Amino acid sequence: MGVDYYLYYIYYSFLGMPFIIRVSIVSLSVFVPLYFLCAYVYIRRIRRENRIKNIDEELERNYRDTLQMILTSKKTLLPGDFDQLLPQKLKKINAVKMERFSRLISSICKENEDVYVNYENNKTLLDLLGIRQFWEKKLKHGSAMQKRNSLLRLDNLNIRVSGAVLTDLTYNRNLFLRKRSRSSFLNFTHSNPYKFLEEGFDENLNDWDKIELHHILERQSNKRSLPNLASLILRSEDLKFQCFLVDEIAFFNQKENIPTLIQLIKDSKTDSLLLKHCINALSDMQYKEIEPELIKLYPMQHQYVQQAIIDAVSKLKTRMALPFLIESFNNAVDNERKILVLSAIYNYGREGREYFDALQRKHEKEEESLLLFEHVSNPLLSIN
Repeated sequence: MGVDYYLYYIYYSFLGMPFIIRVSIVSLSVFVPLYFLCAYVYIRRIRRENRIKNIDEELERNYRDTLQMILTSKKTLLPGDFDQLLPQKLKKINAVKMERFSRLISSICKENEDVYVNYENNKTLLDLLGIRQFWEKKLKHGSAMQKRNSLLRLDNLNIRVSGAVLTDLTYNRNLFLRKRSRSSFLNFTHSNPYKFLEEGFDENLNDWDKIELHHILERQSNKRSLPNLASLILRSEDLKFQCFLVDEIAFFNQKENIPTLIQLIKDSKTDSLLLKHCINALSDMQYKEIEPELIKLYPMQHQYVQQAIIDAVSKLKTRMALPFLIESFNNAVDNERKILVLSAIYNYGREGREYFDALQRKHEKEEESLLLFEHVSNPLLSIN
């Protein structure tokens, strides 16, 4: 009898079993191998985590103090000094230890960045141990995930990646790689570092990108003068990017760009969101001459632009806008707007406080209106 006979025998025996038995056999056939597979993966993961933990503890125990001394030393060390401080075996460590050693160095730099980090020593250390070459190799030849991790690690280690390596990635189809490499290009490249700002950075600009770009521009401002951000606004068609640049003009107090912001405010084609950011920027830079233009714009604007105008007038405090605030209060149709204008009046110097008190006395018999005044003078009080 051949194999076919036994296969048919098993098959028909299986069909002759009760339904619950057949279901149990099928379930066990599927779930038992799956259970062993999950157990295998879990054990491997635990073993890997324990191995990495042991490596971290070994590196921490043996090298942290030495690395701390090297990276925070006021003296720039020579390659010969490193040979005396660190054992030769560190130059031949495997990939896993190289990754963990890199992590230890970046953590020490981060812990001491507010005190002092000797970046010359850091650069020499990374070159002597082959850490730069290790991450650049992964950046060139690794998978997409390895390239992502390499870019993050290179940034954390403050390693300047060559423009030739980054250029290939700055147009990568992978969104994260493209943005990350453009940020690195902006952060580390000396020749034309603002190339991608001029191109609008990326069409998928999000809040995290804005935070990162802001920190990069902040660091760049300590090294060199920033580009004319207003020219980038006029060149870009991305509303989010334009609003971001307007906020940066205000943050870096680029008063030479005030005429461009005024031009945008006066242009009837300017988007309302961009208009709001321009108003906020000019008020933050205390450009008092814009106040008459804002008052003229007020009646025809969206509610959030009107709110920005009220806030701007309150910040500028030219002592000439109180009649405008009073008129705005009289024309307000909802409690939210009335509270906004009343707050501006209340904080508008001595004259504002006197008028606020007069208005409060005028409306003292109107329970709902009186509650608005009490809310402004005591913001913790709810009007509901």
